[in-house]
Amino acid sequence: MIRDDVDQEKLAEKLSLLGTQIDLLLTQSDKAQKALWDVTDKIYLSNSREERQSFDKELVEAGRAVFKSEWEKIKAEMRGESFKTGE
Repeated sequence: MIRDDVDQEKLAEKLSLLGTQIDLLLTQSDKAQKALWDVTDKIYLSNSREERQSFDKELVEAGRAVFKSEWEKIKAEMRGESFKTGE
């Protein structure tokens, strides 16, 4: 029982740290980044591992959208073009 409590406390601490790092890295005015932020917020507010895992597909899809947007931005900058972030 005590071991489970310690494990849960460590998990909660790690989840909080990751949530804070994501908050600092994402811009909520960008649609793709806002979608990713929303999913991570749902995960953070979840009460159980099963509930958190139910957001896996949504998290991966949102993460891929952000990566794609950032990759498009990098390619445009390399070509000397301006790039408009997601709206």
